[in-house]
Amino acid sequence: MKRFVGLISGGKDSFYTIELLKQKEYNLVALVYIKSTDIDSYMYQTVGHEMIPFYRQVLDVPIYIIETNRKAINTDKEYVHTLNDEVEVIYDHLYELQKKAVFECVSVGAIKSYYQYNRIKSVCDRLNLSVLTPLFNLDQRVIYDAIIECMDVVIVKVACTNLGKEIVGKNLNVISGMRVDNWCGEGGEYETAVLDAPFFKKKLRIKNYEVLHHPEEEDKERTVFFMKINEIEVLEK
Repeated sequence: MKRFVGLISGGKDSFYTIELLKQKEYNLVALVYIKSTDIDSYMYQTVGHEMIPFYRQVLDVPIYIIETNRKAINTDKEYVHTLNDEVEVIYDHLYELQKKAVFECVSVGAIKSYYQYNRIKSVCDRLNLSVLTPLFNLDQRVIYDAIIECMDVVIVKVACTNLGKEIVGKNLNVISGMRVDNWCGEGGEYETAVLDAPFFKKKLRIKNYEVLHHPEEEDKERTVFFMKINEIEVLEK
């Protein structure tokens, strides 16, 4: 049985990736979340970060939360090792994690983002690890339908004109009848947080939150809205 570390954003794709791998009898040994101070990070989802510590209470594996203020330095399509780039945070932590845990693979929830896939592959190649991306290049509507069928997912950010502020905080199935170009949000249309999944031991509920607008849209037409989570509770399933 191959052992893997899951890179998570808190969103649906990284957790659904883990669900698929567990169905194939891969053994999850740890989760890693990169908490970036850059709200517009090229690599890391920052909205919904308040959820991450609570996943420790619903899962039975260690969760490592790595804070960073690094930004993208190398934005070329083909990534090569670049000192102090935000990607190298993953390399540094996986390198240290290899000293404490045994694993051969790393999972990532990339679907259409070659940018993301290429960077994780660069990291893993240097560490002699395999990259697991079971969702890569699959049909987004098929993935979307599978996710809303088996997971409880909430929208925590919208960033396009046809998805309004009012759907922030709603279940992901709210968009099922809307006109959406990228069903899984691969164009940055929306971001999510996962409240429950088949492999969770318990589930989460967001009790209190605010919906804010992007700070750069203070004096502009507002199209980017995100959730600031104030209170979360853990529930039995």
